[in-house]
Amino acid sequence: MDTQSINKSRIWTQTAIIVLAVVVFGGPTLMYPFGRDQGEYAWIAASALQGKVIYTDVFNVKPPLTHVIHEAAILLFGHHMVSIRILDMLWQGATAILIFKIAKNIGENSFAPMLAAILYLIMYYTTAFWTTAQTDGFINLPVTAGILLFLYAEERNRIWLYAVSGVAIGLATLLKYPIGILLPFMAVLVLFKLRKNGVIPTLLMGFGTLLPLGCSAIFMFISGNLDAFLRTQFAYISNYSTMPWQELSYIGSVGSVFLLQLASPGVGWISLCGWLGLITGPARARTIPKIVIALWWISAAIHFIIQNKFYTYHILPLYAPLALMLVQFFIDEPKTLNRVQITLGFLGIFLVVFPFFLSDFQQKYIRTWRVLTGSDSLQTVYLSDAFGAYNKNTDFSSRADIEVADYIAGQTQPSEKIFIWGFEPEIYFLSQRENATRFIYNFPLYGPHARVDLQQEFISDLGMQKPVYMLIVKNDAIPHVTATSEDSWAAYKSFTDFHDFVSIHYHFETAIEDFVIYRLNQ
Repeated sequence: MDTQSINKSRIWTQTAIIVLAVVVFGGPTLMYPFGRDQGEYAWIAASALQGKVIYTDVFNVKPPLTHVIHEAAILLFGHHMVSIRILDMLWQGATAILIFKIAKNIGENSFAPMLAAILYLIMYYTTAFWTTAQTDGFINLPVTAGILLFLYAEERNRIWLYAVSGVAIGLATLLKYPIGILLPFMAVLVLFKLRKNGVIPTLLMGFGTLLPLGCSAIFMFISGNLDAFLRTQFAYISNYSTMPWQELSYIGSVGSVFLLQLASPGVGWISLCGWLGLITGPARARTIPKIVIALWWISAAIHFIIQNKFYTYHILPLYAPLALMLVQFFIDEPKTLNRVQITLGFLGIFLVVFPFFLSDFQQKYIRTWRVLTGSDSLQTVYLSDAFGAYNKNTDFSSRADIEVADYIAGQTQPSEKIFIWGFEPEIYFLSQRENATRFIYNFPLYGPHARVDLQQEFISDLGMQKPVYMLIVKNDAIPHVTATSEDSWAAYKSFTDFHDFVSIHYHFETAIEDFVIYRLNQ
């Protein structure tokens, strides 16, 4: 065989190994139920597929691409909790393949690109059921595509690829805005390298980024929900981002939490190894890709900081550049590496791989095996204590959600409506019972940042709809979201108009774990 045939065969073999890694590392996530966030996005998507106009008929704080992805999961794989897990596995697999292609664009070592892809998958699948299939994880595919297209444009001098790269970044921005900071960084890089010749590529990238944003705005204008979308983004999100760490300034929260993250043995130490890899990596590795990867990490870090929540899933956009940074130690031929580079490289790999074998490692494969062999059903797995039982002092229980959804579905007709005073929208999805107001969760309606106009709208909608069931949740305080230590039960008691409405029109029927269930008086 000639050299070209050998290289093609090697690429196909490595691609097959990456696909196998997706199945091995990602397969257990198919056994994961919804967390609250996945339930929220799924019900918004299901509502859209039923003809509801999002933002107008369904309150939603996220940009539109999140619920579009969940709509795709339902359309492709059905109205099930496993559907988004299947799509997420395919999504992360595609991201790993693109990381593989980027790494091949940097150095000579044929093993390093495959290593980068696998490291990304291990980092992603070390996270738990709450953290996978999240918006921040979906960001990685369009951003990685944008980076790869940018490198192709720079390497092959194909100016139109800058525009396509911008489109990919624009799509990522429609998932969460902060990641859009990557665009000006890349624009500065182009202008620095090409000088006057960089103006047109920069304009093309900007046009490409604005294209999906503009199309989204036009679609919402035609649908009649652009005004509701803008009011949500500017009137609510500005307060929402300042709710955590009320006792600290914004800078104080960044200093005390973000820096602690960087000092941790997790993403902090991995990042340190990654930066050392970029700085001390082989001189023969291409410079522009290394700069782009550095800008990518910085953009993902800014994305993490600006949200000011510091949840685990907000770190997910760091994983793709980190995987590429770590393999810089091995990007050249092994014989050129020195002992320090090899030590630091393997330390970074250890910091990535070791956590995968800690939390829930054995049990998640046991669960997967039992479902595959028919010993357990998915429903049995969803009902297990592994996914947040209230009796284990957590504020979420997959078992409770399923039991409540089954109860509601058995006691109502498909056309009848319910309302849940809490943050449990997955129950709407599981019971397939429509919510009686556009508020599918209650956190915009109580706490110091609650808006009186929204509360009045909420009470008015309840008066017109009178849902058959009213569910009030206890022990679900989320201070980072509501800026108060009150749980939904306490907020219900202090929201006089709402409490009076329930007292007059409803009677207590039963309680399931922390759900107090009231039925409409006949």
